[in-house]
Amino acid sequence: MPYITHSASGIEWEKRKKKNMKLTLFLLTCMITVLNMDRIHAQSNFSIGIDAGVRIEKPSFNDPKGYVIRNLLPNNPYGISATYQANEKWGFELGLYRIGFYRDANVYYNEPGYRPIVRHGSFGSPFLSTLQIPARVIYGTGLGFSKFSFNVFSGLNLYHQVHPSDFFGVTSGPGTPVSPDGAPELRFVSTGRVIERTSVGIEAGLELKYLLSNSFSLAYRFSGILGTRDKIFNEGSYYLVENPQDVYSFDYVQNGTALVHILSIRYRIPKKRVPEANRYFDGY
Repeated sequence: MPYITHSASGIEWEKRKKKNMKLTLFLLTCMITVLNMDRIHAQSNFSIGIDAGVRIEKPSFNDPKGYVIRNLLPNNPYGISATYQANEKWGFELGLYRIGFYRDANVYYNEPGYRPIVRHGSFGSPFLSTLQIPARVIYGTGLGFSKFSFNVFSGLNLYHQVHPSDFFGVTSGPGTPVSPDGAPELRFVSTGRVIERTSVGIEAGLELKYLLSNSFSLAYRFSGILGTRDKIFNEGSYYLVENPQDVYSFDYVQNGTALVHILSIRYRIPKKRVPEANRYFDGY
């Protein structure tokens, strides 16, 4: 059976922002606590990170009438990553993230003088859960100042849908309210379905890293991902209540193309210390 939803995306987005802010503050508190216990010691070439951020999908729209809202509700990727620093210039990273693909649409009365009161539309539904495995190469540019360093990175991202390929969901309801009042009322119906469970995206981006201590660093990353295979197909129609005989069709496709902001808290794993008394026996 189709899954029908009428949840308010604006409210859900605000709840997610508050939840993510609390999580960020908690992680920062834990990090500061550990920093106070941090001791100077030799570091290995391996580090691990906790990553979280905002992902903005860039789908391809087919909407001749032009009433569909192009700004999809952003989702919040999160996960872990591990990095091997081969030398001062080159690092290699592998991660595991949970992301989501939007499966709804929103429409508004897109005529001169009117604008939607909510940037991402009034309706939203649960995202289609997806596993993302990024494999990146990081290059240290040597640019920076004080404890800041500037790096670039690129790589491939493997996507795999948690939902089965025959999954679909339906959303219906009124159009998104506009300002000023007085616009004709809109009704719409939208269907989203998975058409490919697995695909690959090509990523390139910039990183600004701040060294907090010998063991911890904080990194902000901005990247663009170019999808290579259509994954989620959304289609539907809408009409003006005062003119129900004129029905306008639309569709849009998501293939993993997106802009991504990530904040990463990284811990560099220390080398295993050899007890002083045992150093004289190395090699025996």
